Amino acid sequence: MSKIAFLTAPFENYIDPNTRVMYPNKIQLVQTLIDYLERKGYKVYNSHRREEWGKNWMKPEQSAPLNYQDTKNADVMVAIPGSPPSGGTHIEIGWASAFGVRVVLLLEKEKKYSNVILGLGDVAKVDYVWFNRLEEIVESEEALRSLDDLV
Repeated sequence: MSKIAFLTAPFENYIDPNTRVMYPNKIQLVQTLIDYLERKGYKVYNSHRREEWGKNWMKPEQSAPLNYQDTKNADVMVAIPGSPPSGGTHIEIGWASAFGVRVVLLLEKEKKYSNVILGLGDVAKVDYVWFNRLEEIVESEEALRSLDDLV
């Protein structure tokens, strides 16, 4: 039986308002994380890929139940909470915490995060991974190695 990872990150904040598709650098970030998790043996659930990077938006009554179920079934959630915060991502992090799913939060050192995100590790299974910039994940295998012991 394969392990399941749910990768969540902002969606609306990663969309180019002119094309209504994710910015190429954000697609690369999410795809790099998906590829990494798949190499680690995970089956990866991710709404960005499922909705073709914004080309095939699902209706709320489709996407919310799918993300809820994917979170519930996950062994681990890897999450980019967003700054500014992504409401959807924060809801999914809350679901994971309530279901007892381990959460790995990917955060940028110079960004602001809510006290609930920063204190979540006191009430749930949370690992914090800090980057100077999230783009380091795409630019350096070393940055991805910082996740090796967590997933």
